[in-house]
Amino acid sequence: MTNQLKEQIILKVGKEITTRGDCEYLSGLIEEETGEYLNYNTLRRFFDVDKQKFSPRKSTLDILSKYVGFHTFEHFSAFNPQKVAFDNHLQMYEAFAKLDPIKLSYQFESLGKNARITYIIQLCRFSLISKQIPQLCSSIKSLELSDDTFTYDEKVVIGNSVGLLLRSVKLAERDWLILSADYFFNKYVFEVFVDYSALNGYYKTFVKLAPHDEHQKLFKYCLTNLHHYLNLNKEWKPVDTAAALEMQNEIHPILLGRILSHTLYKNESTLSNFEMLKTVTIEYLYEPIVASIITSNFELFEFIRTKMFSNVKSNKYTHLHYRQVYQLMKTCFLYKSKKNGSASKALKEVVIKDFRLSYKELLSFFYYILDYKLNNSETSREKAVKLSGDFEYKRFDVVFIEHY
Repeated sequence: MTNQLKEQIILKVGKEITTRGDCEYLSGLIEEETGEYLNYNTLRRFFDVDKQKFSPRKSTLDILSKYVGFHTFEHFSAFNPQKVAFDNHLQMYEAFAKLDPIKLSYQFESLGKNARITYIIQLCRFSLISKQIPQLCSSIKSLELSDDTFTYDEKVVIGNSVGLLLRSVKLAERDWLILSADYFFNKYVFEVFVDYSALNGYYKTFVKLAPHDEHQKLFKYCLTNLHHYLNLNKEWKPVDTAAALEMQNEIHPILLGRILSHTLYKNESTLSNFEMLKTVTIEYLYEPIVASIITSNFELFEFIRTKMFSNVKSNKYTHLHYRQVYQLMKTCFLYKSKKNGSASKALKEVVIKDFRLSYKELLSFFYYILDYKLNNSETSREKAVKLSGDFEYKRFDVVFIEHY
């Protein structure tokens, strides 16, 4: 804590303490402000101007602490960590307000891994709210992030935290185009916070722009086909699933699961695609589960159930929302199989709050429909109708709800 005390003294004096003259000058300042006298030799030893080994007395530390505004060194020690945190936050928000890339980069480099995640989220949210989009993209670029700066799970935190704000912030079309073309927002936000509730809204701008790479091309083709399905369009973007299977070790499991299952939206068989996978972890199953719920096509149900069961029992299962989405699919399957009693029991195990945020509204739409159908809940019907209006997807209208 003595090092922090030195920093506070230097900050107050406005200069480094490196010479005998500096120590004599500081001795006078301390006496003038506190009424207490510290010999300049004591200060020389405290600031390592005199290189002899030195352990300051409590009375010395108390006087120095009083000089920077505290009653005692104990008082300084108790309050200082909180004060440093306050000062750091003030400096951070000052940098956000000015969006100076050099200062932002310096602050970012000084932080630990977890603090960097929070820093990026706060920078994005501050700039989006203040609608400084070009400046935000320049500032993020100065941080020199790459694909492997953060793990996938860390990207999920960043993407969801920033993506949630994108749903409500009002930006000009040119700003959406800037964000949709920006490297960081592509890799850390739009590819992570896949906003199934906004394919007719802001997210459509990203989907329609030219892809950054081959993997994103496949990703966007799948989303385009989903967009057509939800809006009752007959257009279709062909995706080479055979080529994707050949590259399965190079493609993220969630993306490969999306590619292999997206033909469900065209009512084509997909089971053979999954049977060709070398290994099947739970990540491969996420998009097939979602596609099965959306289409009510349960060709993959038994395959998913078997693989899900083996993975849930293993140490590979780490994400609670996988279990919840599977449970919702199981409820849909039982309901469509006219096993309403079993479906009602299965629905009770679904916890909406555990759905992944970018999918939460769309999956909740089906939860509310099932609760309405199985339990005659008018409240859930009203919620489903509200979401239907928010989505503006032609397929999911009030008629769909009534005839589900």
